[in-house]
Amino acid sequence: LFLSSAAAVEESLHYANVASSYKTLYDKLHGRANIEREVSVVVEHLDLKASDTFADIGGGTGAFTEAVRETAKPKSTMVVDPSAGMLEYANANYQQLKTVPMDALTFAKSSGAKAANKVLIRGTIHHIPEDQLKDTFLALLELLSHDNDSKLLIMTRPHSPSFPMFEEAKKVWMENAEPLEKYISAAENAGFHVEVPDALPLPVSMPLQLFFGLIRNRIWSTFSYFSDAELVAGIEEMKATYKGPRIEFNDDFNLLLLSLPLKRN
Repeated sequence: LFLSSAAAVEESLHYANVASSYKTLYDKLHGRANIEREVSVVVEHLDLKASDTFADIGGGTGAFTEAVRETAKPKSTMVVDPSAGMLEYANANYQQLKTVPMDALTFAKSSGAKAANKVLIRGTIHHIPEDQLKDTFLALLELLSHDNDSKLLIMTRPHSPSFPMFEEAKKVWMENAEPLEKYISAAENAGFHVEVPDALPLPVSMPLQLFFGLIRNRIWSTFSYFSDAELVAGIEEMKATYKGPRIEFNDDFNLLLLSLPLKRN
């Protein structure tokens, strides 16, 4: 399922609560090498150049957006996010980013979005409510239609999580995620040409206790649905399976590359 209004409120509160620590948590999870791999994939698939205007929708704190900007050096870079707390961090730390306090649909329809020709939605497509998905893709198509070189890259984790979770957390994850085919269909129905590049596996190896700490600190919004006591119980459940000093897994991203159709009616 896509997010209901109640779930959207829950996750909005989550991002407000973790805004100040989110970059630190994510850096602990992936480290420099994986982040550089992600940046490289984004720059390559979007064919991001110095003449482009780049918009990172759902870009949160702007940390990843800034890493892309530093690599590709587009003429203008926007980080778009509805969380004031996340954008407060971006404003304080990344002065060369333009922060836009909007959700995806509002941004795509706004006059300020019109310059964007390369757009990223990374790890946040599932936050778009079901009743807004069609309109969001239609608005994004219209937004990008001014430039034949326009592209939209979607990076989304699998419907079934590729990383360790306790059982109740897995259920919450799968209730709030969708199979890749759902997004492909919605994008094609809006009029986009859709390509499915190879998935991006990000290998993670870290001390087990550090990983459990990331869960306690709710690195993913899935964990915002659980109380502190429930997270402790969930970690105890995981300890029966994960016993070593370190934990290793892949944090996988599926990719969708959307572009304008060759012929538009």
